Amino acid sequence: KKCANRNLPCTFCLAPKLWETDETQSLEVEVEGKFYRGIWMPYNEELYVHYIFDITEYKKNEAALLLSEEKFRNVFAIAPNGIFISNFKEGKMIEVNERFEQLFGYTRQEIIGKTSIQLGLWTNPAERENMLSILRSNGKAKNIEINCVKKNGQIFPAQVSVSVLKQGDQQLLVGIIRDFSKY
Repeated sequence: KKCANRNLPCTFCLAPKLWETDETQSLEVEVEGKFYRGIWMPYNEELYVHYIFDITEYKKNEAALLLSEEKFRNVFAIAPNGIFISNFKEGKMIEVNERFEQLFGYTRQEIIGKTSIQLGLWTNPAERENMLSILRSNGKAKNIEINCVKKNGQIFPAQVSVSVLKQGDQQLLVGIIRDFSKY
């Protein structure tokens, strides 16, 4: 079979592989500072359809998103306060930083997938319900003073700020907790 009536295919052409496998092929390339996605699809035994898309803006946005995620991960990791991300509906912990582990004395593995109630982090679960009520009304709760319980049973005063974050169709809670016993 020939590619566009040529004996040799173009440099990036995937038509030979398409004919060999009879499966759609795709490729991303950068040419002179622009990014392109090529798609080769079988049309019939003799022909294929070839699409080329300029994906330069998509690649720029993807790079900006990766940079933003990296910044968030760095802040999350080095923050002097405990940070957690949990599922709003069930309250299950999705992620915590190292400082959160230190504050409460639990390992990340002990925390992830459990709720703050299951872990016994609240001295008064009614304070949690109050905070959730504020979150439902305002989407955020700032500088709420509570008492927390460490794994070893020690109680300490804390200040918590939490915000609702939407991720697709799921609502998450992102919170920062500060040990007030040191202030």
